[in-house]
Amino acid sequence: MLDYLSSGDMAEQRLIDRVVRLRLRYPHAERYRNYTVENARKVLPALRRDGYLDEERYARHVLEKLKDKRDGLRSIQRKMLSRKIERDLVTRLLQEFEQTGEKQNLEKIIAAAQGKKERLIEKFGSHPKKKYQIRAKLYSWLAMRGYSSEESSEILKKL
Repeated sequence: MLDYLSSGDMAEQRLIDRVVRLRLRYPHAERYRNYTVENARKVLPALRRDGYLDEERYARHVLEKLKDKRDGLRSIQRKMLSRKIERDLVTRLLQEFEQTGEKQNLEKIIAAAQGKKERLIEKFGSHPKKKYQIRAKLYSWLAMRGYSSEESSEILKKL
């Protein structure tokens, strides 16, 4: 387990999954014979106590890394959950992030949306009726990236 944690923090469930996968990958290896879910769960308190495993620290690191990318908060939540971080912790951290009033850096998504808009204009032309279709496509593209309707409107105003 320390081998995995030496490369960086990790969610508890993800660590357990990796350890158990070793046993499945090498079923005849004596080294991995005791790599079970029960044994992994027995070791977790010691890892937490010694500071090797801190799920909140890992979740904060992931949030910090993802917040200034081109993803909205819903997409960040989805990515954090896919990394096996506990749902309660993810919800609490995202609420803290929103309550602090800290905003995401929208520069990257605005630049990406501008590029998307230019490609759509090339595709559809500058026909007045197509203008609404382009806006709708941009809106759905931003929604797919995890932005709320308010954030999407704010981004589209800046284009």
